[in-house]
Amino acid sequence: MAVKVDYYALLDIPRDADEDQITAAYKGKSREWRKVTNSPDLSRRQEAETWMARLKEAHQILKDPAQRQAYDRELTTQGVQQEDSSPRGDGAIDWVEEARGALSRGDYHSAAYAAREATHTIGNSADSWMLRARASSGLGQDRDALYEARQATQIAANDPEAYFQLGMVQEKLRDFGDALTSYETCMRLDQSAPQYLVAVANIMSNNGQLAHALSLMKSSLERFAGNQLVGDYYALLLVQQAEAIPSVNSRGRYMITNEAEIQTMRPLIAEARHYNSDQETTKHLDGIDVFLNRAEERTFSVPADGLLGQAAILFSPLIILIVAGMIGILWLGFLVAIAAGFVVYKVSWVPRYKSNDRDTLAKAAISY
Repeated sequence: MAVKVDYYALLDIPRDADEDQITAAYKGKSREWRKVTNSPDLSRRQEAETWMARLKEAHQILKDPAQRQAYDRELTTQGVQQEDSSPRGDGAIDWVEEARGALSRGDYHSAAYAAREATHTIGNSADSWMLRARASSGLGQDRDALYEARQATQIAANDPEAYFQLGMVQEKLRDFGDALTSYETCMRLDQSAPQYLVAVANIMSNNGQLAHALSLMKSSLERFAGNQLVGDYYALLLVQQAEAIPSVNSRGRYMITNEAEIQTMRPLIAEARHYNSDQETTKHLDGIDVFLNRAEERTFSVPADGLLGQAAILFSPLIILIVAGMIGILWLGFLVAIAAGFVVYKVSWVPRYKSNDRDTLAKAAISY
C-alpha cells in the first residue's frame, strides 16, 4: 500500500538521514509553520495544523527504527499515494473556495488545479496568485511559487498576507535576506499581528542572530501579553539560548562540564516555563531539568587518563603502606595512607559535570 506522505520530502532531508538530522529538520520546519497557525485566513490555519500534525508524525516514525524500516519498505516498493485532483461536488464550482479547501487538507495537487481555474475565472487577482503560490510551494515547485507570490504583492502592495506568503517561499528557498525584508514589510503594514513578529524573529534566530531575535521578542511581550504564539516562541528561543551555553556542543547534542553552565542555563529554563504553553516544549524543558540535575549528582571519577594512571591513584594508599612497611615506618605510613585515601576520595567523588570534563573520549564523540 502506498504511503500517504513522503516524510523525507516533508522534512527536506535525504533518505539516509540520521537521528540528529531528522530532529533538526523537524524543529526547523515546526518553527516555520508554527507562526502560520495564527493566520487570519482559516484555510491557512488549517493548512498549518495539517503540516504540524504531519511533521510530528514524521518525526515519531522516522526516529523509531522498526517503524522507519516498515515505512521505508512501503515508500520504496509502493511509492506515494496520489491525490485525486478532480473537483468535489456538482454544478457551478467556486474555484477559490475549492483551492482553499484543498490547501487546508494539504492536498496540493487539487489545490494547484483549483487555483489555476480560479485565475481563469476571477482574473488577475492577488487571492488567486497567493493560492497558486501556496499550492506550488506545497508541491515543491518553489521557483513557480516565488513568481506567483511576487505577482500577488504587485497587485496587492498593501496586503501583509501577500508579503507573508512571499516570505514563506523565500524562507523555503533559503533566501533569508529577502525573506526577512518581506516579513518586516508585513510588520510595517500590520503591527498588531503576532505571526509577522515571530516570522522576523525566526529568520534572525536561524541565521546567527539569536540575541537580536530574543531582544525583539522580549521587547514585544507586553504588547502581545497573553498571546500564546508569542509566549511559546519566546520560550523556544530561550531554550535555544540555554542549549547553546555548554562549551561541548555539536549538532544538538551537548555535555555539561562545569557548574557555571548549569547556573547560567537554569534561569533561562525557568523563564521559558513561565511563558510556554506548548506540551511538546514542556516535555523538552522537563528533559533539560533532568539532565541538569543529573549533571549535579555525584559520581566516582578518578582524575587521570588511562587505566594505568587511574590505578596508580586508586592504589596509592596501599602502595604507601607497602613502602612504609619495607623501610620500617609502618605507623607513619599508616597515617600517610589514610591522608592519601582521603585525598583520593575528595578528588574522585565529584559532581558528574566534573566527571564529564575529565572524559576526553565522550567530549570528542560529541564534538565530532
